[in-house]
Amino acid sequence: LHATTTCGANGAARTVFVMRFEPTIHIALAFLFWLGGEVLAQPGAGLPAGQAGGSSAIPAALAAGPSFDDVELPDELALEDVADGNHVTRAAALESALQDNPTIKAARERLEVARGTYRSRSAGNNPQLSLGATVVPRSSSAGDAAVSQFPDTDQTHLSHTFLTSGRRTHATRSAAAQLEGARMDLVTAELDLRQFTTVAYVDLQVAQDAVGLYEDTWRVAAALVTAARQQFQAGAVPEANVLRAEVEASRATQYLVRSHADLAVKQAALSVQMGRPLDQPILAVDALEPTTVALTQAQAAGLAHEHRPEVASARAQAAAFHAEVEVARSARRPDLTLQVHPASSLTNAGDPPIFAAVALPLWDRGQIGGSIDAARAQARAAAHLVDASRRLVGLDVVKAYQQLIASQKNLQLIRTQVKAKTHVILERARIAYAAGSATLLDLLDAQRVYRQAALDELQAAGDLERGIAALERAMAAPVPRRTP
Repeated sequence: LHATTTCGANGAARTVFVMRFEPTIHIALAFLFWLGGEVLAQPGAGLPAGQAGGSSAIPAALAAGPSFDDVELPDELALEDVADGNHVTRAAALESALQDNPTIKAARERLEVARGTYRSRSAGNNPQLSLGATVVPRSSSAGDAAVSQFPDTDQTHLSHTFLTSGRRTHATRSAAAQLEGARMDLVTAELDLRQFTTVAYVDLQVAQDAVGLYEDTWRVAAALVTAARQQFQAGAVPEANVLRAEVEASRATQYLVRSHADLAVKQAALSVQMGRPLDQPILAVDALEPTTVALTQAQAAGLAHEHRPEVASARAQAAAFHAEVEVARSARRPDLTLQVHPASSLTNAGDPPIFAAVALPLWDRGQIGGSIDAARAQARAAAHLVDASRRLVGLDVVKAYQQLIASQKNLQLIRTQVKAKTHVILERARIAYAAGSATLLDLLDAQRVYRQAALDELQAAGDLERGIAALERAMAAPVPRRTP
């Protein structure tokens, strides 16, 4: 006996039997299926005791429950208002960071150190004034021992050493190269700060939007609790629905509290980059706008090799070390020293004598040669670092560009495929729940899937902006954008 169950006009189950020569147990099973269909088709079947008179379909008014927008957050879950003066745009955050961040201030001071070094090394030796006297021994009488009397020869003189060895010229070249390297280091520090500040701002944007999403989730959960309680009191649903809704509301509260903590951390992180006090919450007013990148990887690499300051800084350091080689070699060449004695016993005329002296090493015991070898090794190492810097720039571009393209594709996939479909699923679950053809678990599951899709979209949008910031850092130039 085979049975096929159909539903009649009144909702009762009906079974059509087809007889065949098979074992008797099939007849018993078919009869049980028919009997079960008759029982489950009765109003109130499957409800707890005392609720047998309820309808099998939840009334629309009860299923819909209160409007989600009408649910107010309690004071303990509401964020404090941020003062208008602490509402910042991304441009304002970058401007404040470049002005007040202590890291960039230290980089500017290092540039001043390089300027002072250049002034010192490019200047010649200072003229020197020597004050002294010669004590002439005299005898008080014949045969007596010589007794030192008061000095009678003035040894005051002016002296100046001219760096004829070329040390000053090469030292100036080295200091100039170091100054240029310090300038490039400052540009590097500014680029790093721009990226750090941009990422911190994007993190704050994502955290703010996540709080709003979790607030909506909490409102939905609270409204479902109210609806489930009303339905239970009307005898339409079992008490398990109320408990399940309350558990979901507790989870929504946990998520909301965690989002508040994450928001506070992101606010502090942006304040650190901007050089602001940490006890003043800030609000990012710019929205995460949809955007795409209009740039190829080859174009990005070309801009990077043209604008990246690290390569220029490495070249400047190499030039400085090459100049230091010549500075070390100049120790083998003589310098000229002139002395002028305004009053001296060495001349009978009124014109002061001028003495010239040349100082040069007689032989090198390794001091000069060792300095030259060390300077040459540093110059070779600096040349290798220039090549390494070029390669690292190319690698930075590849990594940043590929991650950016992946983030861009991921965001598009989530928006067009995942979130759009989960939204349809959620709307259908709400309609089915109101009509009584879906359970509370079905609605909660649809709500959870949609919330996760919205969070994934939010994180993907943040990843795209972070990727753009990373590529701008790798290129040392703005990334051209277009609105999709």
